[in-house]
Amino acid sequence: MRAFLDQLESALTSEYIPPKVFGGHDFTHVKQLISLAKDRIHRVVSFDMDEFEAAAWLHNLDRASGFRDRVKAVGLESVCLSFLDKSPFEREARKRITKAVLEHSKKDDEPGDSTLLVALRIADKIDRFSPSGILAIAAHSGMSYAAYDPKFPFGYTSTEEHKLKSTYNNFMRVLERYDMLPSDEARELLDPADLDFFITFLREFGEEIAFHTGAEDRTEGDIKKALGTRYAEVLALISERTEQP
Repeated sequence: MRAFLDQLESALTSEYIPPKVFGGHDFTHVKQLISLAKDRIHRVVSFDMDEFEAAAWLHNLDRASGFRDRVKAVGLESVCLSFLDKSPFEREARKRITKAVLEHSKKDDEPGDSTLLVALRIADKIDRFSPSGILAIAAHSGMSYAAYDPKFPFGYTSTEEHKLKSTYNNFMRVLERYDMLPSDEARELLDPADLDFFITFLREFGEEIAFHTGAEDRTEGDIKKALGTRYAEVLALISERTEQP
């Protein structure tokens, strides 16, 4: 199995290097998901690490330019299975890995989801709450969007409204993922230092936007909107961290 996973990494790393893939979906993201799974995710959900590693390498195939035409022609499922057909995985494991790849980006877990799918979705969310995650968000959205809307810089559009107008919006939509994590135990996997860094960055970014646009700084209201009922919880975690000697 190790030989197959090493071959998968070797085959896909070159395809996951920008500009072949947008920032945030490159090989560093994949490697970080794998390290998160080994270090943290196993604490809250049981899954096969070999299956997770394969799913992590395959989960962004549709983002890579080298596979875009093939995915469009035959579908992502078929492309994934073409890799897995050469693997030592049993038939059920191949189906489980493929389903995790196809459904990892859906908003909420559903009854019947495999623990592999749940683990991949947790890791994919947690990876954005870090310094490298901030860089990834900016790199991805910066390809298509301005840093902020100079006319309407604040009052971001939520994921539920299915719109995205700026990188500022994208940061807030990523912050929504905190409440999307499937359990309190999953939320506890987030390093409070990363949460603190992320929130501090958003506040500093909002302050800069307000300075340049002359608009009232409404960043805190947007943070509160993104976190929903978790707002007080996150602020308490950050405050507890800063109060520690």
